[in-house]
Amino acid sequence: MIIAYYFLCFFIFSFVGWSFESILCSYYNDSHFINRGFFIGPYCPIYGFGGLFCFLCFGKIGNIFLLFISAAISCTILEYLTSFLMEKLLHAKWWDYSHLPFNIKGRVCLYGTVLFGILAVLTCRVIAPQLMSFFVKMPDFIIIICATVISAAMFADAIFTFLSWSNLNSDLKTIYASMTDTANNTMQMLSDSLNKSSHMKIDEVNNKIHIKTADINLMLHKLELRFFNAFPNLQIIPYADFIKKTELKKYINKLFRKHKHPR
Repeated sequence: MIIAYYFLCFFIFSFVGWSFESILCSYYNDSHFINRGFFIGPYCPIYGFGGLFCFLCFGKIGNIFLLFISAAISCTILEYLTSFLMEKLLHAKWWDYSHLPFNIKGRVCLYGTVLFGILAVLTCRVIAPQLMSFFVKMPDFIIIICATVISAAMFADAIFTFLSWSNLNSDLKTIYASMTDTANNTMQMLSDSLNKSSHMKIDEVNNKIHIKTADINLMLHKLELRFFNAFPNLQIIPYADFIKKTELKKYINKLFRKHKHPR
């Protein structure tokens, strides 16, 4: 049963992190709600792993300052490793703190380190103990049902999310190939303005991005494009230059702004 308790704690920490990113940060930076999670559901697993790790490893540290330092450093390492692994495995850079002081390769920064330390102290001293006390008082079958349903939903979400990511990369690869000179593997010259370019036409059609060239006719669905909305600094490394030259992000941002502020 203790595993179910920990899993539910993981999910709640993930939900709290998602709420912080999607509500507080989004309204502060963009004045409206944005789902900042990699997954479709309301959770950011990095917060779940970080919170649970701190509770299990540092929860019994009596000195708050030592707890703060230990958790802050550990969570910063976790964020750095997450950024590094996601870049290597998914061939994309997801966030960039280069504009903030005391950052390391744009992956982590001092602001995040301090925030992680504060959240860890609250988690270890207040949130996690209260959650564990609450779970112990709940009937076992309710805990098991909740853990089972949530884990199944997260598993299905993970499959759907990775399929969406795979479809996006597949579509970008197809578009990129149509714009590439296969003889020397270099990009064909694109006009600075798409209105002046005969190579590609980009339009918004029924909440989708329609891309048409001489060779292809593709629709990029919103579920695929949401990664750019969730991570404003997202760079899909193999196609970063292509996306920049075609100003694709401009059309994606316009699509999501229109959805948030319909006429």
